[in-house]
Amino acid sequence: MKKWTLIFAVVFTSVLSSCGVYEDAGMSYSRARSEALYLSDKMAYELNLTMDQYNAIYEINLDYLLSLGNHADFFGDYWQRRNYDLQYVLTVAQYQRFLALDYFYRPVHRVSNSITLVVYNRYPRNRYYRNAPTVYSTYKGAHKQYHHSPYQGRSYMNTPGNQPPQMPNTRTQTVPSKSKSEAVRGGREQQKNDTRKAQSASTRRTQSNYNQQTRSTNQQQTTTTRSNTDSQQGSASRRR
Repeated sequence: MKKWTLIFAVVFTSVLSSCGVYEDAGMSYSRARSEALYLSDKMAYELNLTMDQYNAIYEINLDYLLSLGNHADFFGDYWQRRNYDLQYVLTVAQYQRFLALDYFYRPVHRVSNSITLVVYNRYPRNRYYRNAPTVYSTYKGAHKQYHHSPYQGRSYMNTPGNQPPQMPNTRTQTVPSKSKSEAVRGGREQQKNDTRKAQSASTRRTQSNYNQQTRSTNQQQTTTTRSNTDSQQGSASRRR
């Protein structure tokens, strides 16, 4: 009897799974990373994000996609956490537009028992507007573990790069032209350039500090020399 019960349970589970009643376990890291890049690229285009915003949006999207499991997770705690974090990254106007665009606000759905992005219904696959964010090769996902938002208190208003001057609409929308490999390669080059700029700025600060210290030392030496000279002259005058 136990044997037949076990067989029935296995068959029943297989049938439910084939009918889509049981959901898959979510996304692998490599796929979540790829999907987060695609979604963030389209958000960067439509919301006119700065580069700092673009980096933060990618991190938030990756954390959300890595958290997905069954269908209840789509719009559960991690979805609410995503919206919470986005409020610190986007301006008021950008966030209102984000709420109005359902393919960004509710970014995933299930097709043929597989999780996929809703925004694929709007844009061609494997095409990108921008280079990958500079954190694409370094961020592995972890910020969702914080009890507070790690994006609170940051500044995201640096100069926008590689995007239209205003938020595009359906009529003015252009077609993304970069392949994924081009976007990723461009992101790596940007990261290298940013690193070189940071090193150059650090070198300039070090040189500036050294020059200030040198000038300060020279001024102290000059002051000491003058003081000694004045003292010697005073002593000579008193002796006379």
